Amino acid sequence: MTSKSILIIEDDPTMAYLLRYVLEREGYAVEHRSDGRQGWDYLSQQGAADLVVADVMLPYIDGFELLKSMREDSRWQHTPVVLLTAREQELDVTRAFDLGADDYVKKPFSPIELLARIRRQLARAERAAG
Repeated sequence: MTSKSILIIEDDPTMAYLLRYVLEREGYAVEHRSDGRQGWDYLSQQGAADLVVADVMLPYIDGFELLKSMREDSRWQHTPVVLLTAREQELDVTRAFDLGADDYVKKPFSPIELLARIRRQLARAERAAG
């Protein structure tokens, strides 16, 4: 079985390091970009991610705009997106799901729970692909 690839878009270096560490320990191939513009450029040019984990509050292009762009692009319409954020307002949560987020995880979070959510989204995407 090939390793699933995950793109992390997170501007906090400590959080990015933690995410990379946890995901690589589970055998995922991880790419990291530190702002929304770099994340979108990676997706547009490299075209390789089975799942995206993105912070909501990012420089240049925030997580909501990134998600909106992904859902408007046929290459990324069905790629699972897990948003991470410290924002807990009900309006933010509903906005994320209305834009097409597959999951919304509030910081601080349990790495074990995040892994379970990622596994669930990857399995769901694999079943949908046939």
